[in-house]
Amino acid sequence: MEKYRGRLTKKRENYGFIRYTNSAGISRDVFVHFSNYLLGFVPELNQIVEFDFGPSPIEDKPPVAIRVRVVKTAEEVLRDFNKQINAGVGALGQGGAL
Repeated sequence: MEKYRGRLTKKRENYGFIRYTNSAGISRDVFVHFSNYLLGFVPELNQIVEFDFGPSPIEDKPPVAIRVRVVKTAEEVLRDFNKQINAGVGALGQGGAL
């Protein structure tokens, strides 16, 4: 079964939305109820997750994310982003191109 990867972009009390890009390069949001996070994983805004698609419990609604597993915490995402920014600023300071 193919795993999908995305980022938790919206978070409410018991649910949120994961933004992912499909194989055609189109980004979309998929609903996730936090009970679908695997045991031990806690939902955090901006974390990177892997998930499967499952049927919506509501008829005529799109599939939902199930078996959600955290790949990268929000803190790790921010740390990687800051490293990229600092590398770009350093390259500009040395007259290099990004």
